[in-house]
Amino acid sequence: MTATSEVYRKLSRYLDNHMAELTDDQIWLLMTQLDATRQARRKVAASKVRHQLNIGDPARFIIGCRPKYLQGQTGTIIEKRGTRALVKLDAGAMGKFRSGTVLTPYSLLEKLS
Repeated sequence: MTATSEVYRKLSRYLDNHMAELTDDQIWLLMTQLDATRQARRKVAASKVRHQLNIGDPARFIIGCRPKYLQGQTGTIIEKRGTRALVKLDAGAMGKFRSGTVLTPYSLLEKLS
């Protein structure tokens, strides 16, 4: 059993035991806090990647990005914009990216060494 599945199992058991005690307002507050935490973590991760990547650096699309056919694809950073990078795909044009370039959030990229 992986660490992630163990955490999920424990969290599910905890929620099953305690959700009945919570009011709708408390559940909404919990969901709002979880969403804010997730967004904050995503921003921190994107900021780290943004500062690691420079124009000309090779990068790979992470697993979990969409469209799925981009997962694992590699490319080169050709332009940096505020919260996104323009990536020229090594494989060339694919799917809806007929120019062979993708403007994507930094959070969907990882730097290749």
